[in-house]
Amino acid sequence: MSLRVSVRVLKLMRPYWATMLLGALLSLITVLANIGLLAVSGWFIASMALAGLSGAAINYFTPAAIIRALALVRTVGRYAERLISHNATLALLSELRGWFYRRLEPLAPARLQQYHSGDLFSRIRSDIDTLDHFYLRFLTPFFVALLALLLVFVILSSYQSTLAWLALLLWLSVGLLLPWWLYWQARPLAESKLEQAAQLRRLLLESLQGLAELQLFNRSAAQREAIKQSSVQLNWLQLKQASLTAWSQTALLLAANLAVWLSLWFLIPLQQSGEIGAAELPMLLLLLLASFEAVMPLPLAVQALGQSLAAAKRLFEIVDAQPQVQEGEAREGRLSAAPRLEIKNLSMVYAPEAKPALEDLSFSLQRGESVVLLGESGAGKSSLINVLLRFWEYQGGSVTLDGEELRQLPAEQCGVVFLWSRNARICLMPACAKTCCWPILRRVRRS
Repeated sequence: MSLRVSVRVLKLMRPYWATMLLGALLSLITVLANIGLLAVSGWFIASMALAGLSGAAINYFTPAAIIRALALVRTVGRYAERLISHNATLALLSELRGWFYRRLEPLAPARLQQYHSGDLFSRIRSDIDTLDHFYLRFLTPFFVALLALLLVFVILSSYQSTLAWLALLLWLSVGLLLPWWLYWQARPLAESKLEQAAQLRRLLLESLQGLAELQLFNRSAAQREAIKQSSVQLNWLQLKQASLTAWSQTALLLAANLAVWLSLWFLIPLQQSGEIGAAELPMLLLLLLASFEAVMPLPLAVQALGQSLAAAKRLFEIVDAQPQVQEGEAREGRLSAAPRLEIKNLSMVYAPEAKPALEDLSFSLQRGESVVLLGESGAGKSSLINVLLRFWEYQGGSVTLDGEELRQLPAEQCGVVFLWSRNARICLMPACAKTCCWPILRRVRRS
């Protein structure tokens, strides 16, 4: 399931892959520059110290220039990487909101009745924002770690193969095994955190929308308590995530320090035997230590993966729903300026087990005519509006405009009808005010 969701998210990112790849490459260059800067600086300082002790001459112009160049590449590369990757991410989020809304609009209102407006808002804003973690905090760190550590492994192997394989073992432990364990620990927390955050937003939105009713019925205190409990639960989930993050960072620091001590164990005998130079010892130590910079983001990356996949599932849950109403294709000149409406034996039910909202309703509306329906609450006046506006599907009978079945027409080509009840005016909102407008001429009573 997680793999399938990941593939779908990658497909959504396809239009921006070139920019995202450029951002990842700049991040790789920045990390390599930082690793090289620390290693070359260690060799340069040690070489200068040895030259001072022995009185030997040393060319310090070349390593000094390399250090300045690496420092410049690190600074410029980090700025360019942030600029390009975040620009691509913001463009992606903008496109995702349009993509989500285009799939959300055909579902309204029939398929969206089960979702609270606050939950929909949370998915449009918060869940889509969470998807930026998939690229920035998951794909890029793993891409950088894979290539950077491969290069460091090759360099270490050229000096001491045992040390290189030991470093690889430590990298795999904290860069693969630890993140894998962390992913399975953090995934339920990430899903619960998203659901809890959505619930908190729903409660806050209900409080704003129903403030007058809450005060009228003296329910403000109960609503505040519900918000407080939801906030406490969300804080607890965030604390659990922070605790996992703290343990993972502790394990990374321990692994980095262990790598330094173990490298001393292997490198000191090599230096004493003359297999490596005295200045190369601190260079290799700092190279190995700096290589853990590429591993540091990986535990956080898998946490971001859990959050991103949980957010993507919530989005796909909605966009995968089939619209209840299937619209026909739009064609110019399909309807006249004042189309004739004819309803025969119309039946409609909201749910299979529910009582029919409309049953065997028949009337016609000639050109230049209008209709007023009178009925008690629940008689089906609003249900007729839902059918004519193509908000809900009808199960029986026929509804035609100029002989065209309503199912064969797009919603924007449906007409304008005004309905009146004894208690309130019910208006069928125009989907296309250009084509239809009828004065009220006659009344049809439905008991």
